[in-house]
Amino acid sequence: MVEQVIAVPSSQKKLDWFRFAKDSRNYRQDIDLLIVDFNDVRFMETDEFVILACIIESYFISGSEISFIGGTEGFNNHLYNIKFKEYWKNGFDRERDSPYHIIAQLCACGRYHKR
Repeated sequence: MVEQVIAVPSSQKKLDWFRFAKDSRNYRQDIDLLIVDFNDVRFMETDEFVILACIIESYFISGSEISFIGGTEGFNNHLYNIKFKEYWKNGFDRERDSPYHIIAQLCACGRYHKR
């Protein structure tokens, strides 16, 4: 199984996020499992969520399974409340299980894809 880990920036510095987005564009299409490492992330701005969602979606569309590790307890509670980690699970109904505005933001980065 081919795995790839991407470490989410724990800062809100724009340069860190630009670098993260640029580096993440060099993804391989043969990745079986993408591991998104939230390390010690405590907070993310809305635009940072969208950038991350686009990156994850590009792997998901290519057939990668998505896994999440790290993040503070409070941050993970927030991810749970907005169903962020659920969004890329097989069988997750994006139309039924997500408010429309969240779907619109997350899917704006690529085509709508349902597994």
